[in-house]
Amino acid sequence: MSPNWDQLTRTEVLRAIQEYDRLGPTAFFSAHGFAPATRR
Repeated sequence: MSPNWDQLTRTEVLRAIQEYDRLGPTAFFSAHGFAPATRR
């Protein structure tokens, strides 16, 4: 399911950036249900 980008606020984007900076890429993506890509 894709997010409704029209409802995304600047504040939410900045909050996500701050979280990414605090956690680092691996922990950030893991916390939001993403895993490293695998190549087949």
